Amino acid sequence: MRVEYKREVVNTPKVVSSFANTVGGIWVIGVETDKKTNLPTLPPIGLDERPGIEEQIVQSAQSGIYPPITPVVRVLPIPQQKGRVVVIVKVPESIEAPHAIENSTRVWIRTASTTEPYELAEIDRIAYLLERRRQPEQHREELIERAAGRSPYQNSQRVRVVVAPVYPRGLLLPHDELYERAQRLQSQLRYLRDFRLVHEAISATGSVGNHKYYFELSVQGVSFTEASAEPADVLGETPFVFLGNLLYPLGTALNTALAFLRDTVTNLLVRYELFRWSGIGYLHADKSEIHMPTKVVREQLCTDQHVAVSTTGLAETLIGDRATVLTELMRQVLWAFNYRTTTDVLRGRVIDIAKKMNLI
Repeated sequence: MRVEYKREVVNTPKVVSSFANTVGGIWVIGVETDKKTNLPTLPPIGLDERPGIEEQIVQSAQSGIYPPITPVVRVLPIPQQKGRVVVIVKVPESIEAPHAIENSTRVWIRTASTTEPYELAEIDRIAYLLERRRQPEQHREELIERAAGRSPYQNSQRVRVVVAPVYPRGLLLPHDELYERAQRLQSQLRYLRDFRLVHEAISATGSVGNHKYYFELSVQGVSFTEASAEPADVLGETPFVFLGNLLYPLGTALNTALAFLRDTVTNLLVRYELFRWSGIGYLHADKSEIHMPTKVVREQLCTDQHVAVSTTGLAETLIGDRATVLTELMRQVLWAFNYRTTTDVLRGRVIDIAKKMNLI
């Protein structure tokens, strides 16, 4: 659904609009495919290099699609093939969808078929996309707030992890499928030991040691987790946490959500929030390894009651890309503790701790 291969630049409005109307994707031009599998035949044949390829594609998308789309286009030379190039066109999922072509009479969407990758959108799908134009994020936030209303940890120091479609599209996991997945995963996931049914979702409340949690996942694919947060220790009069204290609930909630969302095709928002964290410090290493740790923990103090950070990714690839997601969210969170380090150093520490905690 996310990739289209073409030998030449053809049907630009149809290809670009179908990506924008569905989940976004990449159009690779200059590559032949196997007719049975639709997989690329390598090495790529490419196109003759000529000026104006980027402009041609962008102009066609802007003039042949309504509302117009401006894709990102890159022309890449093929090594060892002088004068030959491959063109990459990146199209995001659009909140301005539906995008129509042919004098605004046809709305195309992507399918998972290798032989028929496009189909005309049905009236219900077009109506949904029109509604999404007006309320692109409100519906998702309403689903999150509904889950928050059932959490028993609303008035305590806590963390919240949300993994949700950027633009929820009706039922991502129909009721029976959601229930069957919960039954199958119950023995494997820490946050799913005793689940029950709630309105349009399954939920579980419990504890792992002193770590208390509430987990919920809806038929729309919205995963919501809140967990109690306890400081690791106190230095002087300042409670503080280590990286592992921040990483554990995030990694556990992310793994739980991705286990349910496996094999779905959607763009995901991953949001991590801290509530009532003002006055909590951070130590980037064991206190025995830090000179004057009491001074350091006071300097690395969170001064915000509420910290919210987020990133996005593809449901299909996030399982293999968890270290990147965890690193990016930790980088943003630690900024609120007056702490920063290089991404490579932080990634190494995140991977090391996550492996010890069986998070990756």
